Amino acid sequence: MMMMSMKMTLLLLLMMMMMMVVMMMMMMMMMMTTTTTTMMMLMLLLLLLLMMMMMVMMMMMMMMMMMMMMMMMMMMMMIFISIGTVNPKWSVVQEFRKKDK
Repeated sequence: MMMMSMKMTLLLLLMMMMMMVVMMMMMMMMMMTTTTTTMMMLMLLLLLLLMMMMMVMMMMMMMMMMMMMMMMMMMMMMIFISIGTVNPKWSVVQEFRKKDK
């Protein structure tokens, strides 16, 4: 589980790097107009910020915690839905339908 999340984060970082390279190339191409360059610069800054965020996340290991939490939430939701389908008396949807009527 941990290894998987780490790999995912690394992949994301790599993708960000690629994006930055592409942006740089675009900037080089579009040096004629001023507006496009400024836009590119802004985008690059945003990307850099994102990169920093990712790095911080990795350092603090918060990403993994978040992933785990999300997984737990998803599991809970799935369980509740399955219970609802198996035993309609316990389903939340049924209750809401009753209230509507």
